[in-house]
Amino acid sequence: MQANNSTKDMMMFQEQTREVLCKIERAAKGSLGSYKKSIPSILLVGDVGVGRSEFAKEYERILKSNHVYTIRGTNTFLDLAFPRDGEEIDYRKFFRSPGIAASIQNRFYGVFAISFEEWKGHDLLDSPRFEELLRFIDNNKDNIFYVFEVTSGFEAKDELKSVLNNHINLAEACLKQPDIQMAAEYIQDCMESDGLVLDSSGEKELRELLNRRLNIGAPGFAGYNTLRQISKSILFELLTDESQKSGQMEVTDNMLRNIESRIITPGDISTRKQTMGFTM
Repeated sequence: MQANNSTKDMMMFQEQTREVLCKIERAAKGSLGSYKKSIPSILLVGDVGVGRSEFAKEYERILKSNHVYTIRGTNTFLDLAFPRDGEEIDYRKFFRSPGIAASIQNRFYGVFAISFEEWKGHDLLDSPRFEELLRFIDNNKDNIFYVFEVTSGFEAKDELKSVLNNHINLAEACLKQPDIQMAAEYIQDCMESDGLVLDSSGEKELRELLNRRLNIGAPGFAGYNTLRQISKSILFELLTDESQKSGQMEVTDNMLRNIESRIITPGDISTRKQTMGFTM
């Protein structure tokens, strides 16, 4: 399911996650103020590289473009880790950050993404700092929407969701590693943003390359972070290869060797040349 005005960023997410964003967008576009007041903050579950930052920014785009909150100050998006072992000054800085980001004396209006990644394996819910965070949420529920980020292995996820639901309306969204098709589409989008468009044969060759070389789920695979590096590597090799001709660029064995360290799965590289069509 897709929203009518969905962006490329939304298409990097799996169907269940897109559904959450689409529902929020429908509510944000509603003419009644009660629709907008019903919009939930988000408990976002996912590991590094699955698109957590992109999700939070897409969520903020939806709210901002539909005027869900009054824009005040210079910034409407903030992304911070909730500190675990910091000194008192670290926590004071954390809670003062929204106002500083907005560059105004009164409240921050926008989306505040808060990562609990540092708390994996530690008792977040019984921490006095968490109690302070709940008070902050209560005091700012009319002007801030939240994206709370936890990893897939965060054991207290259900308890955290229950506690937060007592303070704000909350919806859960889960992000997973991209499959080969999503990976290929994302790399194509990255390359198109740099002015290179694959033709049909190029799209086929890219998928075959990823099927051979990409080990999704391997310890070194960092999701979309890895895919961005792959797109940059391919782009660099194409644009710096003197043998390339305008309108038709060829990915050779040598190019694949040059980007091998950035494509996670080690292994033999075929001696067959891979031809990929590009248009500038």
